[in-house]
Formats: sequence, structure tokens, C-alpha cells
Amino acid sequence: MTTRLLANRREVLASVASIIGAAALPATALAEAPASPIGSFLTDQRFLTAFCDTLIPRGEAGGAVAAKVPQTFIQLMIEWASAERRQRFATVLEELAEALSHSSGKHYAELRPAERLSRLQALDAQAYSSDPPDLASGYRDLKSLLVDIYYLSEVGATRELRYEETPGRWNPREPVTADTKTWVV
Repeated sequence: MTTRLLANRREVLASVASIIGAAALPATALAEAPASPIGSFLTDQRFLTAFCDTLIPRGEAGGAVAAKVPQTFIQLMIEWASAERRQRFATVLEELAEALSHSSGKHYAELRPAERLSRLQALDAQAYSSDPPDLASGYRDLKSLLVDIYYLSEVGATRELRYEETPGRWNPREPVTADTKTWVV
């Protein structure tokens, strides 16, 4: 009889602990998780990768794709951005994909790198002109965020920019040449 009573006490304590633990959780913790956060945010990851590769192409430092800018951007949107910001960037990406692909009938990622670059340069010129298209504000924000992600990455900060933990003496007459790199601070 004593053994059964102990089992009951253990069951009661376990039940009480479960109730207390469940009460401490936020209400959304028990809600159903979304099926695919990437799918709910981004419908065309190929475009984002091609766009980043064109914006910051492969070079000595490796470029945006080597620095995993597309993946970092998606992760930021899923884990950090508000629903409103996530939706805004998803809309901008869809509009950009349509604007940069529409005249050839091919997907932007399928175009040759030179053709992707010329289309992006034309869009860039329009976006920073005195009469920008409706898409310009979102494009400029996206471009700025992707460039920031690149230069905050290890690849961008250490291979493309000059990084020294303690840069040494400041010399205002330091000669600037084509090989001079910008400092990371």
C-alpha cells in the first residue's frame, strides 16, 4: 500500500510541475509552428542569390555569395525582422525579380553575369535619379542592408577591408594608392 501511495505522490508532483511549467510558457509557445519560415518569407531564393552575386560579385575577397549574404539576409528576416519589415522586403524582392527579368523572358538568375550587371546598373541609375520609380525606395533599402551584411561578415571585414585590431599610429599624410584598403572600425 505504501508503494502505491508513493507512486501516486510522484504522479501528483509530476503533474503539478507540468502545470507550473506550462503556465510559465508564453501563450504562443504552444501554438502550431509555421510549416516553412523560408517559404512564408521568400518565394524565389534563386533571384536573391543572383542579385547578391551581381551586387557584390566574386573577386579576391569572394563576394556576397561566399560571405553567405543571401542566407544571412533570410535568417535576419525570419529570426529578427518584424512581420511588416519581412513583408516589405519580400514584396521588394518580388518586384525587383519582375523588373530585372521582364524584358528577356528569362529568370534573372539564368542571364549571363554581364547582362545581369547591365540591368542592375540601369535600375541603380533610375533608383538614384531625380525621378525614381516606385520601386526605388525599397531597392535602396535592400541594397544598403545587403551591403551592410557583406561588410559585417568575416569575408567582407577581413579580406576586402583592412582590419587590424590595433591599427597603430595615425598618419594624416598616408599616401592613398589603388591598393590601399579602407579601414574597418
